[in-house]
Amino acid sequence: MGTIKIKIPSSIQVGAMTYKVVVSKVLLRDEGYIGLHSPNNLTITLYEGNVSQKMEEGLIHELLHAIETSFGMSINEGETHIRTQGILQFLKQLNIELVVT
Repeated sequence: MGTIKIKIPSSIQVGAMTYKVVVSKVLLRDEGYIGLHSPNNLTITLYEGNVSQKMEEGLIHELLHAIETSFGMSINEGETHIRTQGILQFLKQLNIELVVT
């Protein structure tokens, strides 16, 4: 079976909130970040310069932050990173790739 490519959506529903997913040429905090989550603006911003795998990682990581915010959870960055890697591994085992088109 070949890889199933799923387009990264332009918006994602998280709880009662709808987050806009934006691909940007610049991140405001360009310190090695691959994405940013803004609960105030309801946006998940991904860096355009990311390779495909980093784009997937950024989306999942920032989506986990959006879930944390929406449901009043507090998970440290290290735990969020571990959960991100676990979800990425699961998607790879299913031959699913999230892509920007």
